[in-house]
Amino acid sequence: MYSREPDVAVRLYRKTTHSEETGRSLLSGVGEIAQIAGWIASDAGEHDQAARAYRLGVSTAREAGDWAYWGSPEELDVMDARVYTELRRPLRAVPLLREVLSRYDSTHTRDLALCLSWLAVALVDTNEPEEGAKTARRMLDLAAGFPSDRTARRGHVVLAKLEPYRDVPEVREILDTYAA
Repeated sequence: MYSREPDVAVRLYRKTTHSEETGRSLLSGVGEIAQIAGWIASDAGEHDQAARAYRLGVSTAREAGDWAYWGSPEELDVMDARVYTELRRPLRAVPLLREVLSRYDSTHTRDLALCLSWLAVALVDTNEPEEGAKTARRMLDLAAGFPSDRTARRGHVVLAKLEPYRDVPEVREILDTYAA
C-alpha cells in the first residue's frame, strides 16, 4: 500500500496544471512521501523497493530545490555521530551521541534504538564493554517492541561487536539473553 502513495503523488504532479511555486511545493511533497515510503520499505526488509523510493525522493527534492527538508540540527548531529562511529573515532562519537540522546524525543522508539546501537558500538570501541553492554541492553529492549528490519540488523551488529568481550560478566549476560 505505501508503495502506491508516491506513484499517486507523481501522477497528480504530472497531470495537473500549476504555477511554478505550486509545482515546487508538489515536488517537495512527492519527495517527502517517497522518503517515508522508503523508510517503511526499509523497515520491512524490502530493500529494492526502499532504494526506488529513496531515488524518487532525492530526484524530486532536488528538482524542487528542497534537498534537505528533513535535515534538522538533531538529524545532522546523528549523521555526524554515525560517521564517527563507522570510522572508529569513538572519542568524537560518544560525546556527540550522548548529547543527541539527552535531547532525543523518546516517542521515536525506532530512531532512539538506532542511536543507542551506534553508542553501544562506539563505547566498545573505547574499550568500555560494560558500558557498551548496558547501552546494548537498552537498545535491544527498545527494538524488541516493534518490527524493524533495520533495528534487527543493528542489533546483530551490536551483539557481534560485544562478542570478543564475552568474558566480561555484563557482556556475557547480554549475549546469553539476546544472541539466541
